[in-house]
Amino acid sequence: MWGPSLAPLRPALSPLLPSPFQDLVLINLHRAGVLGLRGGSSGAQVGAQVPTKFVLGLVGRGAPGGTAGVPFPPAHRDHSAATTYFCPAEAGTEEWIPFQRVPQGQKEFYFRNKQVHQRAQECVRALRLFQGIAGGRSAPSILPQDWDLSVLKDNLDLTKVAVMGHSFGGVTAVLALVKEPSFRCAVALDAWMFPLENLLYPEVPSPVLFINTEKFQTPESAAKMKRLSSRNSQTRIVTVLGTVHEDQTDFAFLPGKLFSLIFGRRGTLEPRRALAITSQAALAFLQRHLKLQEQFGQWDELLEGVGDSVAPDVPFGRSHL
Repeated sequence: MWGPSLAPLRPALSPLLPSPFQDLVLINLHRAGVLGLRGGSSGAQVGAQVPTKFVLGLVGRGAPGGTAGVPFPPAHRDHSAATTYFCPAEAGTEEWIPFQRVPQGQKEFYFRNKQVHQRAQECVRALRLFQGIAGGRSAPSILPQDWDLSVLKDNLDLTKVAVMGHSFGGVTAVLALVKEPSFRCAVALDAWMFPLENLLYPEVPSPVLFINTEKFQTPESAAKMKRLSSRNSQTRIVTVLGTVHEDQTDFAFLPGKLFSLIFGRRGTLEPRRALAITSQAALAFLQRHLKLQEQFGQWDELLEGVGDSVAPDVPFGRSHL
């Protein structure tokens, strides 16, 4: 079912509907957390942080450098969001899904591993939904009646599907590549690699772009990323210097005092500059692996960690904060 998570993106998609928008389908995922909770091994602070400004910049023709495409942010049902809901088959009803902490006495890895597998499977379900709609199959919708899903028929190139996520969503994107070969590549924003079991690393078949912030990753997490890059020559790891974890979400654009009150210290790199670097690197990577007919190759050097405020791999000890 098409849920409320798609509704805020409707204004961005509407200008695209009259003409083909076959460049890409981007399934984007949120991180885990609870509003008001700080700390914990997950680093979670605020949940359901879909980086909409970043995503719409990637797929909105109206945005500088953007490409035409359809973003789809699933509302995960694994109890990792601060709160969310979905609408079951009965029209007009809502089923709320509250955040769930790690049960006392249970190891966090096993709890989070179960969640990440559920989330990755939900990505596959989202793709199946798109495949059905693109083929002309009707789908239940709770969106306004003038939203005509039939315009998507024959207007989606489902050979160009990528999956992207931030933090917990980042590792979900990596796992989604294992579960569904139709995902051509993944963009993992400051991925929290902890929940993914070691046995699956050799099974990741497609390239991943890891775009990290400077102050979130650990040596253990970086080692997991490098394990993937050693197995796939097209996987890239870069770090945007002068940034913190929240710089890849809409919270980066909160006023300074409000940001500091919620999250503590903020990054030194101006948020719009951080967003531009992240967007340009992602677009260059998507063009390379989805064969987009765009001019994003001009930013290829970012994929090698070359440029202002960017570095290759995870440069511990090289602080711009």
